[in-house]
Amino acid sequence: MSTQPTVDYDSLAKQNGAISGPQVDYDALARQHGATSSESAHNSPDPNAAVISAYHPTWVDRLRDALPIVDRIQTGLSGPATSNLGALAKPLPGMSDERAVAPERLMTASEQQAHPIATGVGEFSGGMTTPGNLLMMGMSGGLGGIRGVAGKVIPRVASGVLSAQTLRGVYDEVPDFRAAIDRGDASEAQRIFTHIALGTAMAAFGIQHAATGQPSELGTSGVGQKTYDTYRQAGEQFSKLRNRGDTLNTISEGATGLYNSIRQSLLTHQEVLKDDGVKTIQAAIDADKGALMNSNRGSIPTAKVVAEAAKVLDATDYQMKPGERTLFSRIVNQPEMTLEEAKLMRTAVGRLAFGRSSVTPEAKAVFTTAYNELGEGMKGRIQELQGTTRPYEHYNNQLRASFELNQGIAGEMTENLQGQDRHAAIAKMSKFANANLSEIQEQMQKIGLAKESADLAKAQKYARSLLGAHDVANGKYMSGVYRLFMQNPKQAWPGIAVMMAAHGMGIPFPGPQIAGAMAAAGNIGLRARSEAGRIGQELKTNLPDEYFRTRTQAEAPETFTYNNPDEGWTPSPTSPSGDITPAEKAKQINRVRRIKR
Repeated sequence: MSTQPTVDYDSLAKQNGAISGPQVDYDALARQHGATSSESAHNSPDPNAAVISAYHPTWVDRLRDALPIVDRIQTGLSGPATSNLGALAKPLPGMSDERAVAPERLMTASEQQAHPIATGVGEFSGGMTTPGNLLMMGMSGGLGGIRGVAGKVIPRVASGVLSAQTLRGVYDEVPDFRAAIDRGDASEAQRIFTHIALGTAMAAFGIQHAATGQPSELGTSGVGQKTYDTYRQAGEQFSKLRNRGDTLNTISEGATGLYNSIRQSLLTHQEVLKDDGVKTIQAAIDADKGALMNSNRGSIPTAKVVAEAAKVLDATDYQMKPGERTLFSRIVNQPEMTLEEAKLMRTAVGRLAFGRSSVTPEAKAVFTTAYNELGEGMKGRIQELQGTTRPYEHYNNQLRASFELNQGIAGEMTENLQGQDRHAAIAKMSKFANANLSEIQEQMQKIGLAKESADLAKAQKYARSLLGAHDVANGKYMSGVYRLFMQNPKQAWPGIAVMMAAHGMGIPFPGPQIAGAMAAAGNIGLRARSEAGRIGQELKTNLPDEYFRTRTQAEAPETFTYNNPDEGWTPSPTSPSGDITPAEKAKQINRVRRIKR
């Protein structure tokens, strides 16, 4: 009995220019080659009729199909000597694929249809292994070791040529992309768009190399560090960020930790100012205590403080709130104060007069008057004790400077985030990132907080980076190339270069603008995410865990067992020898364990 021939319809489809299975009428192709359908073949009296059967390649077949260079090597070795190198450099007649490898062929047609992005990545990466592209990439990088002008010029020219070719390929695929969109073929559209995105990004980096002679630096690096190390470190940082979840929540977590570190620095600055001021009048406070010992009296009368504050109350007709009335009553009910009592009262009054609490303007006016009058009383007493007002003036200046930190950006950054949403830190960072902190840093340096001053400058830089990553995650940079360049000239200029190169190649509007915007946004986003990943890792390493939380961490449920106090005490049963029985001992042990839990 004769063996029926089997038609490999996948091979027939490829020979007829097919890309994916669903676009080909396999039955029609098979009939053109003299075959009938599988059903009719079984019913046909002709035993030699061809039968259509599905072809299921093995992994070995796929791997062999994904290596077109093997065909070229075999053809070169089996052909005449003059064609050996020719077969490797370019395909001979009958060989349609110039690539050395074709990664997408590791998947079946149905798998390629189901995973268009992976297919597009494989096709694009395989496309870089053609003889021409390999030669250009080798020239752009490998020839950099040549001494003299050639070693500097040739690689840059090669990068420019390769980028232009890549852009041309991107432009040629735009009509196919539009056609796939028009016919509703989402899988094909995603595959082609993958080519466009990868090609545009690669062209952007190539143009940057052609323009500057230096590849794009995606991370922080020391002077003289090799480009390979720079890319490797940036890749590691970006990989860590992605593994932790490159999301708005992750960025906001880093911003929360950074905010709390800034808040702690400012609070430390505020307390050091107060302590420095108090130290200058401590000798006067001690002298005042010695003079009033056993007298049960004070040295600073409060009558004028009360009278001046009452005038403001009468002028404004303000009705104090309970907490304000309690504080004011302490002054009214104490006709005389020691210097130390006046200092403590003035600090408490100053918090209301200069704080960020929801105190009305009328209340602030009342307590500002009380603050000033208490200060005058302290000033007179210090001059009486020490013969000079200079200690008081220094104290007064430092105390006022500490209260002024409650205002402006410093005041906003000292507010507690406890109980708020973690994203609340982002809104505060947007103000802090571009604030003028020079005066605050100058204050810190004068009182010995040089480290806090430097940390504040670093924190402001980190805030800009986290905000940039937050904007990227929100899609802020999906806009025109000109706007991107105006907003971020240092990061977006590769987009301008890509746009100009596309114009030079004659690509019509809006192709150059689209390519430029994609290149600029890609470069901005990559830099922002890489830097945010590095900052997040550094903050997590150096800051306490509680800095990254805005809510109290809940504990697991627990059960506690207590004796009923209304019940009488019943002695534990004992054994005949007087010892506690084993059963009762076990109960007591279990009771203790429950209480400890």
